[in-house]
Amino acid sequence: MASLLHIRQGLQQYSVRIEYLKPLAKYNREKPYLLGLDIPLADESGRSNLEFESITLKAADARIVRDRLSVECHGFELLTLPPEVMARHFDHNDKRLEMEGVHAILANKFKTDKVIVYDHALLEAYSPENPKGPFAALRPTIYYN
Repeated sequence: MASLLHIRQGLQQYSVRIEYLKPLAKYNREKPYLLGLDIPLADESGRSNLEFESITLKAADARIVRDRLSVECHGFELLTLPPEVMARHFDHNDKRLEMEGVHAILANKFKTDKVIVYDHALLEAYSPENPKGPFAALRPTIYYN
């Protein structure tokens, strides 16, 4: 099987700007925060202590080469979920049902009894240009059987 470098060379590259929190000493003393409520504050500078940096990376759509990727060779692969699985587990807002669906798919594919699924989803996007909202939060979910 081809290496990731070899597979990647055939893909169209896009420039993507990624923003992340600056590694500041103040975050050792206080947690990063954003008051996303739409209420007036006496001192608007206290609404957030977030400071961002950005970097531009090259990215590509790996779905084009999904058949050339494997867990055994590359440590990951992309799966296409059958429509009946999507309808049963993912066409609603029940996170527990989604995790059960992911668990069932992985347990069946890899023929294992123990599967741990960790979902770390961004609830809503935050933009430094719009510091009052929408509020951004990461939602961790762990499901195992």
